[in-house]
Amino acid sequence: MEEKFPMIFGALESPDNELIAHSLKSINKMIQYNDPDEILDERKVLKILDLIGSKNEGVRVNAYHIINSCVVSNEDILTRNIESFRKLVGFIDDKNSRPLSMDILCKFKNMKDLDDSIFSDFISKLKEPLSDSDGRDRGNSLVIISNLIIQDKTKEILEAGILEVIIKLLEDENSKTKGNAAWAISQLALKGEARKAVEAGAVESILENLYDEYDRTVYNFLYTLGELAGNGEAGAILRAGALPKLIEFLDDDDINKLSYTMYVIGKIAEGGGAGELMDMAVHEELLEILEKDNERGKADALWTLGMIAKQGYSKKILDEEKISKIAGYLEDDDGRVRENSAEALGNIAEGGMKKEVIEAGAIPRLMELLDDDDINERSSVLYSIGQIAEGAEAGKLMDEGVHEELMEILEKENERGRTDGLGTLGMVAKQGNSKKTFDDGMKLKIVDNIEKDDEVLRESPAEEEELVECFECGNLIPVSAPVCTHCGARFEIALECPRCGAVLEGNPVACPLCGAEFETVLK
Repeated sequence: MEEKFPMIFGALESPDNELIAHSLKSINKMIQYNDPDEILDERKVLKILDLIGSKNEGVRVNAYHIINSCVVSNEDILTRNIESFRKLVGFIDDKNSRPLSMDILCKFKNMKDLDDSIFSDFISKLKEPLSDSDGRDRGNSLVIISNLIIQDKTKEILEAGILEVIIKLLEDENSKTKGNAAWAISQLALKGEARKAVEAGAVESILENLYDEYDRTVYNFLYTLGELAGNGEAGAILRAGALPKLIEFLDDDDINKLSYTMYVIGKIAEGGGAGELMDMAVHEELLEILEKDNERGKADALWTLGMIAKQGYSKKILDEEKISKIAGYLEDDDGRVRENSAEALGNIAEGGMKKEVIEAGAIPRLMELLDDDDINERSSVLYSIGQIAEGAEAGKLMDEGVHEELMEILEKENERGRTDGLGTLGMVAKQGNSKKTFDDGMKLKIVDNIEKDDEVLRESPAEEEELVECFECGNLIPVSAPVCTHCGARFEIALECPRCGAVLEGNPVACPLCGAEFETVLK
């Protein structure tokens, strides 16, 4: 390509900034309509990167547009050559080029495979723009840090002492900066570092700034509280006095704020704070939201109620009438309302009201949704059926023919659907319904699914179990298997000698290897 356009690329060496800028514009148009790899080799990329450091603004900006377009199209163009990436990182030290280089660095989604030697210097360079007077630089630094955390560079971020700076930025004068700081904290929580964020004062800073005028920042604050609660810090959030503010937001007209608030409350319940939520009658607020004409609000309220009920509070917050109303949402026009209604019913059943869920007419409605096209909806339905089955009520599921519907799911191609279906079938069978649930044809279907080349359907055992030949068909099966997965033959449970560990067949009175008499040994 260089031979075809020698003047365009040759002009990049010119002392005339106007000519360089014009050539860069031409190159940018070329890569808009072609694969950048066909236009630029590593040498050309390095040359254009050099021009981002130009003192001439026109040259600088046009070089930026080319590199930015390349990264958006295929970031490997810069990451496969460590020198190109180092050069881009180096511009963080240049006040003129910093905004451009950092804007490009924000777009990198796959930095984890870069040489580890670059990250120490890279992260260290981010400290200065984090404290810069330019809000754009502070915001971009936080976006880059969040991306690095997502890409498993959490340890390096913490070792650089950046967490304390991020906490301070939760109180920044710039609302967007505060929101970006909250997002970075949420990513730390997701990587298992919620405790460190809490110890550094994240919760208190968020709550002090929760009424920010910029809605997107408030959403980020709430989401971050949810992630902290969901990763072991529900107690810290409650101790910091978050509940009154969260309850206040439940009356907000902003559906996004309401949705994020219910997410936080659900995570607090899941994290052990359901009792405190009960004391503040949060469930009553949620039940009121169900009465409003807002589908998203209904869906989120159903999920949050289910999370509270799951912790053993079903009977304290719900009665038969309310459960019947929740079951009625299985027929709602909105798919997410149906999905969350199914999950809520499963949680209510797990929380101690299986019989009431059945009496509310949930089973026939759940069975109808097993044919729904939405995999998330079907997954919630299967979860709900599994929770109902885990107890004395499994027989009623059998009476409704649920096991037959579940077997049909195994015929579908969707891997997740088959996985969920197998799990729910197991819950039904586990309650002593194996013989009623599975005839020979059904067993073969299950074996067929186990043998599918689908890692999701098989759990890898911690240790490889010894294999033995089936006495009926000769295929290899695990030594502990009570049934041959190939032919269905049943085996007697093998016994071990309590003295020498030998496997015993039949019902011997003494070990054939060590001679131990079992009555004597077992006394």
